Amino acid sequence: MTYEKWQNRTANRLTSSIRRTANLASDHSATGYARVQFRLDDEGRPQAIALAQPSSSRSIDRISMRAVKTMGRLTPLPPQIGAASRFEAWIIVANDAWERDDMLNRLRTDHRAQTLAQAGAEQPVLIASR
Repeated sequence: MTYEKWQNRTANRLTSSIRRTANLASDHSATGYARVQFRLDDEGRPQAIALAQPSSSRSIDRISMRAVKTMGRLTPLPPQIGAASRFEAWIIVANDAWERDDMLNRLRTDHRAQTLAQAGAEQPVLIASR
């Protein structure tokens, strides 16, 4: 499996998980984004899930953590990603495409700055939204 194919498949799986989780949340008006870090267990499921950058909303933080926890197996991994890798998921919860795109642009800018500051740190990043 190529890295791009894995990344697309995993982002789609995470997007579905975010939608399911957000629909179950009691606060349907909450919007924002959070960064969640995790590792994979022996079966390829997320474990050691933690907020790397919380949002300003507890609801968004809960949606983000639950979405990562329930997205299922991420295996098989492409050869570039080791089984012991740390992953980062950027979760966007927005009410419409304009709001989602605005948040996504801010996240991409933050990610570029972070990547420059941490050159050499390998960590697959997933970006998904509701």
